Amino acid sequence: MEGKSPTHKIFSGNPVHQHSLIHRRVRVTTSDLKEHTGWVYTIDPVSESVILVTFDGDEKTVTIVMGYNIKSLTPLDDTPPPGLAEAVDSIFRKEQVHYSSQEVTARREAMCVWLADNRVPYTVNEDMVIQCGSEDGLTGQGKALEAEAGGNDAAINGPFKHTPN
Repeated sequence: MEGKSPTHKIFSGNPVHQHSLIHRRVRVTTSDLKEHTGWVYTIDPVSESVILVTFDGDEKTVTIVMGYNIKSLTPLDDTPPPGLAEAVDSIFRKEQVHYSSQEVTARREAMCVWLADNRVPYTVNEDMVIQCGSEDGLTGQGKALEAEAGGNDAAINGPFKHTPN
């Protein structure tokens, strides 16, 4: 094949320009000539889909405009008003949950029970982190064979023992 092969638009797009549109007010016109106006939360660099946020009083609306459907994207403001970036980002931020040590222990024990019931090999490290997997990293046969041979039972059941009814 001679000549230039078509290049995917991810290689010809301008990520710096896309990044400069974050938190800016834009108008997006779609191929069916509908217009969507809002504040840009993000732009996917591969699909070029745009996530817009609009505020109407206390109501917040999120609109996803798929990249293949975008005919034009026009910035309306050069700089966002103070506090806008935080307001837009707060919509997508998950609230931090703090568990007591008793809740963490109970959740860890429940996870170990589930892993044991479903025959998922795991270990619990000294820092109490559950690590799933096996010695050989592929089939789980390393730990299963070790347990069958009378080896370390904690390799399968962890420090929390569970006896099925």
